[in-house]
Amino acid sequence: MSRSGDVATVVAATGASSLMLATLGLVMGSVLVVMALAPLVVAGRVDARSRRLPNRLLAAAVIPAGLAVVAAHGWTSAAALSAFLGVVAFAGPVLTLHLVDPSGMGFGDVKLAVVLGLLMSGTDWRLGIAALLVASLGSALWCLVRSQSSIAFGPPLIGSLVLVLVAHRFGLPHLLGAPISGVLS
Repeated sequence: MSRSGDVATVVAATGASSLMLATLGLVMGSVLVVMALAPLVVAGRVDARSRRLPNRLLAAAVIPAGLAVVAAHGWTSAAALSAFLGVVAFAGPVLTLHLVDPSGMGFGDVKLAVVLGLLMSGTDWRLGIAALLVASLGSALWCLVRSQSSIAFGPPLIGSLVLVLVAHRFGLPHLLGAPISGVLS
């Protein structure tokens, strides 16, 4: 990565982390979300450039993501169930696409979706479904506008996590009406 790329990555990671802290408040769970988000933003930058998600960056995010679930739910069976459902809801569809066409959806995206599902489950595991929808629609729109047949899916996945968590914090599902708020809240 170039020096300007390094600076851009640090700025993006700091900006996303600051947005999350400002939105969620300075509590232990929020700090853990930020600790998980920082290496994920760097991983997204690497993915955008090389179409690879480094395992070491995903591994650096998984421990704070798991601890964020524990901070939200405690050491309970409810926390374990929420984590499991979050991972299945977020990573299940990505894994299915990878199994159908490994050249179209890499296994790095599956591993990233596992981390993001775990991270999302600290708030509400059902938000992973919304984040996956936002990432898919955003990616499809990007490809359509830019006349591209594919893009790296890591950055849209990470961006959708931030957008959905911020939208959830500010009650956006309730502004959209009963059918959507019933699914997301």
